[in-house]
This record gives sequence, C-alpha cells and structure tokens, in this order.
Amino acid sequence: MHSFFSLRRMAALILSLMGFAAHVCADEIVSFLESRNGQLNIGTYQYWFNVSSPQILRFRLEALSGTSNITISRRRPDTGVDELIFFARYGGSYGSLGDKGYREFNLQAGDHTIRLNSSITSGWIRMTEITLENPPPANQAPSIEWQEAPSSATVGQTYRISACAHDPDGNLTQVNVWKNGQPFAFAGGGNGTDGDSGNSTSDNTPSTVTFTAQAVDSAGLSSAVISHAITIDTPPNAAPTIAWGAVPAVVDSGQRYTISARATDPDGNLRTIHIWKDGGAFASTEGGNGSTSEASNQSADTGPRTVTYIARATDASGATSPTLTHTVTVEAPVPVQFSLVTSAGTGGTVSPGGLFMEGSSISVTATPDALHDFVGWSGDASGTNNPIAILMNRNRAVHALFALKSYSLVTSAIGSGIVTMGGTYPHGSIVTISATPAPNARFAGWAGDATGMVPTVVIVMDAPKLVQAVFADKQAQTISFSALADVSVGAAPFSLNAVASSGLPVYYGVSGPAMIMGNQLQVIAPGVVSVEARQDGNDFYLPALPVVRTFNVVAPAVLKYRAPNRTLLQSETNRGLVPFVIEQP
Repeated sequence: MHSFFSLRRMAALILSLMGFAAHVCADEIVSFLESRNGQLNIGTYQYWFNVSSPQILRFRLEALSGTSNITISRRRPDTGVDELIFFARYGGSYGSLGDKGYREFNLQAGDHTIRLNSSITSGWIRMTEITLENPPPANQAPSIEWQEAPSSATVGQTYRISACAHDPDGNLTQVNVWKNGQPFAFAGGGNGTDGDSGNSTSDNTPSTVTFTAQAVDSAGLSSAVISHAITIDTPPNAAPTIAWGAVPAVVDSGQRYTISARATDPDGNLRTIHIWKDGGAFASTEGGNGSTSEASNQSADTGPRTVTYIARATDASGATSPTLTHTVTVEAPVPVQFSLVTSAGTGGTVSPGGLFMEGSSISVTATPDALHDFVGWSGDASGTNNPIAILMNRNRAVHALFALKSYSLVTSAIGSGIVTMGGTYPHGSIVTISATPAPNARFAGWAGDATGMVPTVVIVMDAPKLVQAVFADKQAQTISFSALADVSVGAAPFSLNAVASSGLPVYYGVSGPAMIMGNQLQVIAPGVVSVEARQDGNDFYLPALPVVRTFNVVAPAVLKYRAPNRTLLQSETNRGLVPFVIEQP
C-alpha cells in the first residue's frame, strides 16, 4: 500500500523539527500547517518517525532566502547509532533549488530522523508534496517447463521439442533449448510474461538424446535448467498396405478389362504382390523399388457370371498386407441387333426404322400423300407390295418410291365420227382432245367430263375422266334442175333454175362453148353445152348428187356430100366417116 504525507503529517513533521520528537496524529499536523501557511522560519527543526517496512519518501523543499540544510538519518537497530542517509544544502532564493526541490530516496525499516536547519531571518522554508509509498517488489527469476517432450521416437521419425517459460515480473527476455549441449531453439521473451521456444527434429540412429532448457529475464536472473531425455528406437517392421487400382465393377460379356493392385511398404522391403482370379493365379510382381509396386493383368469373360479377385502383398520379413477381395459382374451377352433405315421419296412417308433383334421380321409401310401413289421399293426391298416384311439378318436400308397419281382418261364417240384416244396421265397433266365427224355426220357437242360445241377441248387430269364426242348424221338433199332447151348462137343470157331441197345455194359448172356468170348462162359458140348443178352440203346436210343438163347451141348449116378420094371396089365398103359435111353457109 501507498502511504502519503498529507498536510496533517507535514504539520507533525514541522512540530518534530521544533523539538517535539514524537508520533503526531494527522489532524493536528494539518491544523498546524494551516495556521502557518506550511512555512517555518529560521531555526533548527527535527522530526522523528518509524517505518516498519521499506518505503520510498518523496517531497519538495522550498526556501525563500538564506541558507538551509536538510539531513535524513536512520538509527541502526544493532548499535543505536544514527546513520546519515541523506544530506542537502540549499542557499539563496527559491530558484537556487535547481530542480525546484524535488527529492526521492528509499527508507529501510526502522527509526528515522529528519533535521532541517535554516538561517532564514526573513522569509520561510517548507517541505511540500510529501509522499511515502511502498517500493516495487523485488525482481523474481523466471520459471520454465517442458511443453512438448515425447519420451521416445523411432529412427527417422520427426518429433517436436518445445519449452514454455513464465516470468511474474513481466520482464522475460529469453527462452533457450539445447539438444545434446548444442543450440536447438532460441526465442525472445514473448509478451514478457510467457514465451515459448521449440523446434522439430529427427534422428537417424538409435540413441538417447538429451534436451535442456533455461529462461532469462532482463535483470539477468535465470530459471533453473530443466532436462529431458528421449530414447530413439529402431522402428518395428511395418506390414505393407495394398489397394485396388483399376477394377471395374460391371463389364459386358466379352469385354476386355484390367485388374490391378498397388502395394506400399513404409519400411522399403516390399517383396511381392499376388492377385488371384477365382482362386487361380492371375498376376504377380516383385517388390519394385521396395517401397511401392503394382501388379496387373487383363481379362475378358463371357457372361452372365461373377468373377472374384483376391490381392495380397508380402514384405521381406514375411509380413503380409490385409487381403483384398473384389467381385466383377459380367453381364449376359447383348443380343445381336441390326439397324433398319427407312426413307421416303417425295410424295409420302414410310414407317420408321430402328434397331431390331437378329432374325426378326419388321413390317414397313409406305403411305402416299393425297397427290401421289406408292410405286415401289428400292434398296434392300423391291416390288410393290405395301406393307412389306423385312427380315433383319443384317443391317438394312429401305426406300419407298412415290409418283404423282395417274388418272385414266376414257374417250368415246357417239354417232359417226372419231375422237382422240384416251390413256393414263399423271396428276395435273393437260390433255387436248379433238372430235372428227365422219363425212356423213357432224359434231354435235361433248358429253361426260367435257362440255361445249368446239370440237377441240382441253382436259386437266386431276381425277379419272370420261369424255364423249357426240356426232349426228347429216340430212340428205336433192337438186331439182329442169332440162335445158337448145339455143341458137347469139341467144341472150338466161337464168339457170336448179334448186336444192335443203334450201342451200346451188353452184354450177359448165363445159362447152358457154360461160356462167352467177346463175346466168351465156352461150358463145355453136356446140354442145353441159351444165352441172351441185350442192356440197354443210354441217347439217350431205352433198347432193350433181345434176347435169346438156343442150346444143345451134347455128344455120349446109349439109354437103364429100366424095371419097378414090374409087371403091365392088367388094369394099366405106370404113371412115360418113361422107357428109355440115358447113356454115
């Protein structure tokens, strides 16, 4: 605890300096100082006091003028003699005190006397800001203990050694560890109170390793040296370990697969790896580099079945790894399948293909659209059967063929005449049909899928069609033509009067010495004239039979006898023309 010199204690000090060497109560000291403003005049004053344990005394001495001496002495309990522990002389004014009079010194337990001698004749001297408190505790040495310290390790094994130090004064500066007397780990004081120091190490031969540790604080105090021994042993033989490598769980029938196992030996004395298949030897290998090695082999099996594999590793000391077991399931053979690829040309569809079992019969159907007909198969099918059965004994490709629909065009004639023949035509075809009547008939129009009176018609083939040409017989006609009388040369033109029963106009033709102008006949010379009246008919009438009328164009004439140019014998007759000649007068 801290003990403070208050104003009251200061008063007790002043009283003792005035000759009253005794313990004074604090209240009286304060009252005394307040009456004097804490100041003492010229003279000698002393104060006696006792401390039961070491204390620190602090105060400030102030003097207005003159010379002042202050001493502090301690009475030795063994001799009873006062021992001077502090002396100071002050002269001049307040400012001559230099550090403004602040003083501090340690008091040991026992009786003490403070004497103050002042030559002040005017002014004052005083002690202020007096405190008395316990000194700090004495420095303590740090402590240390092992934190990580195994008792044993094997050759080559890494282990860690560390020590932890503690300093109650908070001035820890070093935590040191040695291995077999050689520096091993050194660290500072941590946070001043606690600090660790450690390192990892390993040893290559069997031995006993000694570690020591010690802590040091800033005052130079050290902890006790602690020691720890570790026994380094030869490691025992470790059995190898083994693990499966590439090991499928399920394979197809006939599929080739790999089985492998890899072994590891921490001692480096791996000797063999063995793999058995269903109890028989399957794969084996030597120990490789002693630390790791792998055994493997391939297999292909026909299913369905299961195959059991066993693997084990052995080292040179005879230690074996755990036995591994692995089962591979071999699936049943996959049935053979063949692909059927179907396709269709323009104008339709075909049933889909796919994968089908060997030997199966697949029905394939072609379906034409509204404008097409199925016309057959190509690829791995032929003919026109629809649907068609495809035997799947290999991969197949079937193509359906389509063509535009074909329609029949049937033509016929009703009556006397002919018409363009019909036939089969693709959808959308344009066909021209003509009707030709017989000479004694006429075209009377179309029937069926054609209409109109024009003898040529266009048919669009968008469906089956029936077209009929209708013919009607032409009517017969006759010509009435009166006989013509002979006329003389120079006669005036005269009209011809032939009439056709059809009412159609009659046309004339003439031979002989005459000519026709319209229906007027003009004779031009003597002779025989023939006039033909005809009517050729039309769409409704047959041609009329021509009528010919003949007449003579006469002129005045003299009949003369022309004697022969020789005398006839009695037995001859006249074999030539009659020997008469008609001559114009």
